[in-house]
Amino acid sequence: NLSSVMPPGPEWAEQYGVKRIPFGLYSLIFGLVTEILYIPCTLGLHKEMLSSCYQIMFWLSLLDMVAIMANCILFGGAVYCSDPAMTLGVGIVAYCIWCCASACCLVIVNSTLQSMFFSPFIPGHGLEEYVNWPHAVHNIFVACFTCLLYLTLSIVIIANNSNTVIETNY
Repeated sequence: NLSSVMPPGPEWAEQYGVKRIPFGLYSLIFGLVTEILYIPCTLGLHKEMLSSCYQIMFWLSLLDMVAIMANCILFGGAVYCSDPAMTLGVGIVAYCIWCCASACCLVIVNSTLQSMFFSPFIPGHGLEEYVNWPHAVHNIFVACFTCLLYLTLSIVIIANNSNTVIETNY
């Protein structure tokens, strides 16, 4: 409840906020460079729209561009208390784009085995040519770390709710 401290808005940001100019510039520059680099890639995918795989990748690239716009360029470090309407709006858009992009990635599967593979299954080439160890390690790390973060969050919420219940009973 922000109103217990002061109403949300620019006044909150001035009193409690910390400006992180290097992070803001990094976020803005990274977002702009990525958007510029995405344009020729997206145009290249658009030229190959006869294949359903390229159609999915084309739409995924458009989703990524909107997500980058939301997360790097528009959002770039804002907090809810400083601008609730913008943060909520951009956050909802970014979350919807993440859900759409994740679902889109699940559609890109090998039609024979119904799974995703690094190998394009080109005859005469072995699977070991296409192994991407950094990607595999990243995926395992993200899955484990996400579970750990959710477990920690659950424990904190349960502990806080337990304290609240105990305090209100006495």
